Amino acid sequence: MAGSIAITTNSTAKVIPTAPSVSVQLTTKGARGDAGGITRRIANVALGGHRVVKGLASGNAAYASSDVSGDNALILGITEHAADADAEVSVRYQGDMEEGSWNWSPGPVFCGVNGVLTQTPPSTGFVCQVGVSDKPTRINVNIGPALVLG
Repeated sequence: MAGSIAITTNSTAKVIPTAPSVSVQLTTKGARGDAGGITRRIANVALGGHRVVKGLASGNAAYASSDVSGDNALILGITEHAADADAEVSVRYQGDMEEGSWNWSPGPVFCGVNGVLTQTPPSTGFVCQVGVSDKPTRINVNIGPALVLG
């Protein structure tokens, strides 16, 4: 239909009129867990996989820790894999992450001490929800704001 855009969401179609001079570019969402929510950094130290990391002034990545003042404002995301010091590491900041050895309960996942993922909110330092588990082996990563405690 000229002069309009048809959008379908959740099986409901909606037509939105547009002016003839308006240019609209539509993109499709990738599959769950696509590479759209990943950044790459250089590991400042050897990093384990599936750990929360922060960005350093150098642009490198290091473990974020819920008990370190200031780390709350620097969280990048969760490492996709282990990396040696000075090697590139992929860091997921949004989207699904799966790991067969995980056994999460449904609910929030937080940054813990030394970047360890936990479902127990820290009681000191800061609390930052880094995702939500919807099944035992998956987290939907979405870095939330950090709340500094006491």
